[in-house]
Amino acid sequence: MVVELKLKESCYTIMSFKLAQSTIDNLAARPQSFGFNGLGYVVYKRTYSRTMPDGRSEEWPDTISRVTEGTYRVQQRHVESRNLGWEDLKARESADEMAKRMFDMKFLPPGRGLWAMGTSIIESKSIFASLNNCAFVSTINIASEKSKPFRFLMDMSMLGVGCGFDMKGEGCCEVMKPTPTPHNAIHNEHLTKYLNTIYNLIEVTMARATTAANSWEKSAFEEDLALYNEDYAYWSTLTPGTIDVYVVPDTREGWVAATGKVIDSYLNGSRPMLVDYSLVRPAGQELKTFGGVSSGPVPLIDLHCMCRRVLGRNAGSTITVTTIVDIMNLIGKCVVAGNVRRSSEIALGDMSEEFINLKNYGVNPHRQSYGWGSNNSVFARVGDDYSDIAARIADNGEPGVFWLDSARAYSRMNGPPDMKDNRAQGTNPCSEQTLESFELCCLVEVFIARHNDIDDFLRTLKFAYLYAKTVTLGESHWVETNRVMMRNRRIGCSVTGITQFLAKHTLDTLRVWLE
Repeated sequence: MVVELKLKESCYTIMSFKLAQSTIDNLAARPQSFGFNGLGYVVYKRTYSRTMPDGRSEEWPDTISRVTEGTYRVQQRHVESRNLGWEDLKARESADEMAKRMFDMKFLPPGRGLWAMGTSIIESKSIFASLNNCAFVSTINIASEKSKPFRFLMDMSMLGVGCGFDMKGEGCCEVMKPTPTPHNAIHNEHLTKYLNTIYNLIEVTMARATTAANSWEKSAFEEDLALYNEDYAYWSTLTPGTIDVYVVPDTREGWVAATGKVIDSYLNGSRPMLVDYSLVRPAGQELKTFGGVSSGPVPLIDLHCMCRRVLGRNAGSTITVTTIVDIMNLIGKCVVAGNVRRSSEIALGDMSEEFINLKNYGVNPHRQSYGWGSNNSVFARVGDDYSDIAARIADNGEPGVFWLDSARAYSRMNGPPDMKDNRAQGTNPCSEQTLESFELCCLVEVFIARHNDIDDFLRTLKFAYLYAKTVTLGESHWVETNRVMMRNRRIGCSVTGITQFLAKHTLDTLRVWLE
């Protein structure tokens, strides 16, 4: 069972908060300040403007109204559910100022906030994780959690959340070949259907390899062809009464659960897990919740075929660094191909030859098609020899170096150690934020050059902080995430527009504002 992925729709009460009509009218009358000679407006319309109930595409005042109202509805739900006393007039005055500061781009939520806040993603489906930028998951408990770290990363990635992971699960559990075992259920129809699907992919891929425009494209198709032939040969040897079947629903949760079941068939040594993809919608259909069009089942089929290959190579011994990173990177490749806006990962490991050579494609040529799925960085420790690492960084920029002990010890690097973050396990893909395992972080951005004085800047920081903290009030659909989020309510606040600011102010002024 994948109980942590079940959404608790019944616990979410839709609140009624609306902006005052005067605020809405004011936004409509304000001049818009998109930059880059109109390019900013084009990017906004392409990426963040949603279709309204009347069929129109949102304009900037519409988006700001939606995001602001959604933010205060989250606050209203939190306050009223705890009988703390919601003050509607005070909230309207606060929301009026937040809306104007966002409209004028003195601060903005992250792009996912512009896209999701105030929509059904939050209002009825309660997928609060989609408002967050960053996540991290440790594999340290893989012996008991099995596929859970992989499922978490895939789930977050499909919501557009960048996710880091570590290698601490290396050697902690055995990888076993799935064991065909007779049982009462006979899955003849599912096995036949899957073999037909793979056979059709073989024929299509063979034709594409034959007509490929160049040697690189031909090589890629030939790699796919070898994978499909390998998978067809495997399932052809099995009988319908000795396998398990999972019919994957056409949902994000279904894709995650199916992948977990394939991985667990090797980590538990259970029956071979055949996935039936017949319910997955064909390629090209509109995705109404998150936008774009569907990819069809092929990226998921490819992921599962590759997981069986990777885990099969590791079978008979404990799980390796390479297997952990391979599966995580393959998930990232699947997510990108599955039409998610982005997928970013960071892999954190010790300075072993195996780990630091993962992106050396002379040593690991088989990883070239998916090794780009993560930035790879080493856990740095005082006294280690970094000469080899430095040479590799000079060569291709990786691996990065992450000082976890320092991140745990210092709240601020210009102060004394206070160990306030001593539970941190890793970082997000960009490494600006330490995180515990299963933790999320919401970022918000302040445009410092759009402020004339420090009081105006500090007032904007209040509302940037308020937006980001509001996001932490929403429950995730992962129990582990809720536990750590309720303890930390971690946010990140960034400042941009430094060069524009320095065109009008001195460096000393900047230092005062930032401190």
